[in-house]
Amino acid sequence: MWRTAFQGETGQPEQLTSGLISYAKHLHSGFAMDGRQEDEVFVVEPATGEQSVIVPDRWYTIRQRVVMNTPGQRDGILQLWLDGRLVLSQDNLQYRNTSDLQIDRLFFSTFFGGGEAWRSSKNEFTFFDDFKLTIPQERLVPEQYPSPNAAVAASNPGDTVLLGSANWYGNLRVNEPITIRGRGNARLMAAQGNQPIIQVRSDAVSIQNLRLSRGVVGVEGFAQTSRLSIANCDFRDLFGDAIRCNNSRDVAIIDSMIVDNEGRGVFLNRVDGFYIANSTASRNGGAGFEIFSDNGFVTDCNSMNNRAGAGFFFIGSGIGVVNNASASNAGMGFLFVNSQSIGFMNNRSSSNDSFGLLNYRVDDSFFGDNTVTANDGVGVIFNNSRRNMMQSNLICRNTGVGTFFSATTSDNFATGNVYRSNAFDLGIVDQGNNVIDE
Repeated sequence: MWRTAFQGETGQPEQLTSGLISYAKHLHSGFAMDGRQEDEVFVVEPATGEQSVIVPDRWYTIRQRVVMNTPGQRDGILQLWLDGRLVLSQDNLQYRNTSDLQIDRLFFSTFFGGGEAWRSSKNEFTFFDDFKLTIPQERLVPEQYPSPNAAVAASNPGDTVLLGSANWYGNLRVNEPITIRGRGNARLMAAQGNQPIIQVRSDAVSIQNLRLSRGVVGVEGFAQTSRLSIANCDFRDLFGDAIRCNNSRDVAIIDSMIVDNEGRGVFLNRVDGFYIANSTASRNGGAGFEIFSDNGFVTDCNSMNNRAGAGFFFIGSGIGVVNNASASNAGMGFLFVNSQSIGFMNNRSSSNDSFGLLNYRVDDSFFGDNTVTANDGVGVIFNNSRRNMMQSNLICRNTGVGTFFSATTSDNFATGNVYRSNAFDLGIVDQGNNVIDE
C-alpha cells in the first residue's frame, strides 16, 4: 500500500514496483516497543539479502505462518514465503499473555492509508485468489500417501509426516517447517544414491526416529536452515557425511547413532548456534564430529574408531565441550584450531593413534578436569596459543610427554594437573613464556 518515495502522485512518475513489508502488531512492536505501533519489517530475498519487490501484471503466491507464543514468553513465530522463498522469519514475538487468546479468525483488507498524501492518484486493481487456511496435520505413509516424497510434497507448515515401519526409498526436499517422524523401524534410503536423502531448505524442520542409509549424505542443511532438530535417528552405511550443514543457525542433534559411514559423522560449517548431545559417532571414514562453527555446546557424546582426522575437530568461538569421550580414533582425540573462548571440561581422550588434545592458535579458553590417557603421542599440546587456563587434568600413560607448550605460546597458566607414566616420566615441557605451577 505504501509508495516508494511518494511516486505515483499527480505529476510524479508512475510507480511500477513495490517493496514488501510485514505490518504486524504484537506486544513489542513499533519503534517504542510498546505494541502501540505497527512493526514495519522489510522482507528480504534469502539469496541476496535485498528487499523483496513485486511488479504489476503477474501472480504471486504468498504464504504466511503464525504460531502463538507461550503465554508471557517471547517465542511466537511469524513467517512469510513469496513464491516458495522464505523472505521473513521471526521467532521471538509475544502476541499474548494468556492462553485464552488464540487464533480464531482471519481478517483481510486492502486499502491506501496514511492520510490524503497517500491516496491513489488513479484507478488501481488487485486480484486475489485461492485463499487457504490450514492447521497442522499428520500425513501418514502409507495409509494416506504412497511414499515419503508424496507426503512431504503435500505438507503445509507445521505438518508431521509419519513413516510406517518399513523400508522406504526417496530423496526428500524439505522447503517447509515440518516434522518427519518414523514409526517403529522406519528406514529411509536414497532413491538416487548420489543425492542427499533429506535436503533441508527451511527453518524449524524436525527429523525424528528414523534410520537413514544408502545415500551420499543423510541430512543436509543449507543457508535457509535454522532451528533444524535431529533426534533419536540412526545414520549408517552412507556414501559420504551422515549430517552436513552449511551457513545455518541453531542446529540440534540429540540421541542419535552415526555409524559406519564413508565420510564424516557430523560436519557443521559456519553454523551460528548448535547443540549436540547424547550422540555417538563410530567407525566413520572421516572425523566423528567436525565443527567449524560458533556459539554451541557439545555434551555427553562419544567418538570412537573413526578412520581419519580426529574424534572431535573444532574451529570456532564460544563453544562448550563437556563430558565427551574420544577413543581409539585413527588420529587425534580432540583438535582445536583458530578458536577462542572454549570451555573444555570433564572430557576423556584415550587410546587414539595421535595426540590426546591438540590446541593450535587457541586463545582465552579453559581446560579443566579432563582425562588424557594412553594416546600414541603427546598427551596435550599448545601451539601458537595464549591466555589459556589448564587446571586439574589427569594426563597419564601417553607415549609422548604429558603436556607440551611450544616456543610460540605465551601467557598460558597450568596448575594442579596430575601426570603419571608419560614418556621419559616428563609431565610438562614449557618452551614458551607461560606460568607453570605444578
